[in-house]
Amino acid sequence: MGRQIVNGLLTASVLLGLVTIANAGEFDKFKELAQETIKQVNGGKVSDVDKLIKMQEEMIAIGTAACQEYAAKRPDDAKMLNLVATNAAHMKGMTLTEIEAQWHEKAFLKNEGIAAAQLEEKSITGSLMDTVVHPATTFIALNEYKKTQNKQLLTQVNNELDEVLHHIEHIK
Repeated sequence: MGRQIVNGLLTASVLLGLVTIANAGEFDKFKELAQETIKQVNGGKVSDVDKLIKMQEEMIAIGTAACQEYAAKRPDDAKMLNLVATNAAHMKGMTLTEIEAQWHEKAFLKNEGIAAAQLEEKSITGSLMDTVVHPATTFIALNEYKKTQNKQLLTQVNNELDEVLHHIEHIK
């Protein structure tokens, strides 16, 4: 009986370790996509904006999954992270002004009663939120760039992704 418990605990530990490795692998992919986007927009002209837009969608999916996984493990943070995850698709339909007010300045979450500590940029929850919000913002900016060819939008894309790459370091 005792041996079965030990084996069960070892199996659970291995499985939890695999989940952590998978999350790290997903964030490696996230970083790769962000860095590739930055590289392409830094030239000031994008040859395949649709490809970059798809890359932002992939980053949003990674961020959304990470929010959901963390929410499942941390009930105290679940409300906030589930709100981020369930609103990810809606974020992509906002204007840059709307996403700035509602998500970067956190008006949406504050209106939902989310505690200030959970919204801190250097917190795990704030950083997880940013893995959705920043790529959603770059998604909007790249779609706008596609219409206008305004190079300032590429600068914003660079800045958004540079910032989120720093936030990922707070997720452990």
